Amino acid sequence: MKKPPKTWIGERISVRWLDPCGFVNQELADVDVAECVSEGTLISLDDKKLILRTAVYPKDKTFGDWTAITLGAIVKSTRL
Repeated sequence: MKKPPKTWIGERISVRWLDPCGFVNQELADVDVAECVSEGTLISLDDKKLILRTAVYPKDKTFGDWTAITLGAIVKSTRL
């Protein structure tokens, strides 16, 4: 499954996605995107992106570490 369903909001998921990369003074054959895997709690999902919470600090649950991933970059998502 590429894009996770909204029913997964609040659950831990793994997302395999393609990250755009910039290359300066490189051979054309070396130019590619980077395949990434991010894991965390699915916090938000709309028509353009999802947001994963990867860390939260106990005093304020809106302050922490977050990853926003464009839906078009997702290769696969799985529930953990």
